[in-house]
Amino acid sequence: MTNNRKNQPNKDKKKQGNQLKTVVALSGVAFQMAAITGLGAYIGYRLDEHYQNENDIYTIILTFIGFAIAMYFVLKQINSLTKD
Repeated sequence: MTNNRKNQPNKDKKKQGNQLKTVVALSGVAFQMAAITGLGAYIGYRLDEHYQNENDIYTIILTFIGFAIAMYFVLKQINSLTKD
């Protein structure tokens, strides 16, 4: 019975370490999504400005494409974290 108590703190430390790893890995997800989506929007804006579009079609399309790419990377990262 005393041996079981000695192993308990090691399990708790491992669990806390895994949780901390997950939190750290997911904390950058919002910044990653914002950067990818923002880059798509910026490129679309510059294309609309260059081709003088009134409807901002490049901005809209590239923002959605950037968001889709960002979601792909987020889901890929979450899947790799759940496998560990």
